[in-house]
Amino acid sequence: LAPPGSLSLWAQHADPAAVVGWAQSLGQFMARQLFIVAFTILALFFLYQEGASLAQRLGRVLRDGVGERAERYLALATRAVRASVNSMLLVALFIGLACGLVYALAGVAHPAVWAAITASLALAPFLGYGAVIALTLHLVVTGAATAALVSFVAGSLVLFCGDKILRPAIARNGNRTLVQIAFKSIERFVERRVRRACVG
Repeated sequence: LAPPGSLSLWAQHADPAAVVGWAQSLGQFMARQLFIVAFTILALFFLYQEGASLAQRLGRVLRDGVGERAERYLALATRAVRASVNSMLLVALFIGLACGLVYALAGVAHPAVWAAITASLALAPFLGYGAVIALTLHLVVTGAATAALVSFVAGSLVLFCGDKILRPAIARNGNRTLVQIAFKSIERFVERRVRRACVG
């Protein structure tokens, strides 16, 4: 994505200690986030593979422990998870489309590729900023300082709006159901304690 030798030329004028320290910090951050994504994908694989049997076992355990309210709890939990997944996918779609438009207007080569990379990494919180920083460094190395500045500022703004405005707005319904689950669980716990105290 850059002319041959551009990275070597940039590295010759940069402070080696600063470059190594920045690279280590970025590598650790990226490795931690990628581990989270990989673990999530692995967990989802096994959940989808054994989802039906696990759902039956969970429902049976909840019915034995909670009683008739188990179905209500399961419905609330399902709505909460669905809202979280929908918010994640819709935010990634918004980020991909918006960043693609921003990169195209900034004159970035292969804007669709960079937008797809940004959207894919944005599935994990804060990981999309790594793609924006990588694009900015690429543009700086190739001598496109104006495009680098526009891409960094506009890309960061798109990610901020997606994470801080759009994602909470979509997941608000799911968050409400989580609060309901918490309050209902506390209510059930207090009710059991009161019954035991009265019986004792």
